[in-house]
Amino acid sequence: MSEQLHDGTTGDGPGPGPAPVTTERKRRSRSPIIFSVLGAVVALALVAGFVIHPHKVVISPGDATPVSNVVSVAGTRTYRHSGGILFLTVSVADRPNLLRLADAYLDPDTDVVPEQQVNGALTPQQSNQLSVQLMSQSQDLARKVALEKLGYTVPASGKGAVVGSVEKGSPADGKLRPDDVIVAVDGTATLLADAVRPAVRAVPPGGTVTLKVQRGGKELDVPIVTVARDGVSVLGITTYTKDLHYEFPIDVQIEPGPVSGNSAGLAFTLTILDELTPGNLTGPNPVAVTGAIGPNGEVQEVGGVPQKAVTARRAGVKLMITPTAEVKDARKKAGSMKVVGVDNLDQALAVLRANGGAPFHPLLASTAPAA
Repeated sequence: MSEQLHDGTTGDGPGPGPAPVTTERKRRSRSPIIFSVLGAVVALALVAGFVIHPHKVVISPGDATPVSNVVSVAGTRTYRHSGGILFLTVSVADRPNLLRLADAYLDPDTDVVPEQQVNGALTPQQSNQLSVQLMSQSQDLARKVALEKLGYTVPASGKGAVVGSVEKGSPADGKLRPDDVIVAVDGTATLLADAVRPAVRAVPPGGTVTLKVQRGGKELDVPIVTVARDGVSVLGITTYTKDLHYEFPIDVQIEPGPVSGNSAGLAFTLTILDELTPGNLTGPNPVAVTGAIGPNGEVQEVGGVPQKAVTARRAGVKLMITPTAEVKDARKKAGSMKVVGVDNLDQALAVLRANGGAPFHPLLASTAPAA
């Protein structure tokens, strides 16, 4: 049997000599290069994670804020009440970097959607500007609808319907532009944005409407063929009133802070009604509310409802009110929280009443000056 020697040779072979370069030693000799390459790759990935911003939008849960904290009424009697309305927000990140995007994909309560789905043809900057404008409009509409519900008259004036956004692929795509001002539909004046929708819906789907549009100092006639959506004619645009002015008989201030969009309109409206009437419209417990308010008390869709349901649930709310069309989306993230859909203000008041709130009596609203 041969003897194993210290240099890796055996007693049967040649005598001692230089040790051979083994595979292990060759591997070690390449290690610094491999580590350098790996380090460079990791560094490039980190840099890319920070500097590359895909055209995506991240929508995540936001805050649940008591509306009574942001609404104040002067010049008339108000009433103390328990419970109250919470308005819900979402956090929206336009064009996040890759690191933020990866984190969003791993969060089951966060949605990642194409930028176009949220902003349409608008840039992120234009979309943000529109959201700010919509928040201002939602406050005015909430004041108007609430005070008219209480029996007050609220005169309104404006200088036309400004096109806020144009839906890609819609009948208006390529014919209207953001910042166009619609002043008439088929010869009927539309000095308020509220007048555009009923004027368009008066035409059967597939019919043509002619808009008188102010653009760049000129006035144009723009014919557009409508399409059907939910059985009525649409153009595929959002609008707001240019230089909208309401003559409010009561001073109602709404200060929501750095929040934009119109999704708190219904919540603002209900809170104003609660402030100006005795009893607790919500009952003893807070109620989460989301939904845009229309000029005649209609409740409109808002988006981001699954994330708002998460926000409401985390706030410990037992009841959430949403637009009817978005109930299913809200229930996906609601857990045991009850979600009820409404189409208008009257239905919202009925839901609150059915869940322990006080009945709404407009004749009980006080018009006496504050003491």
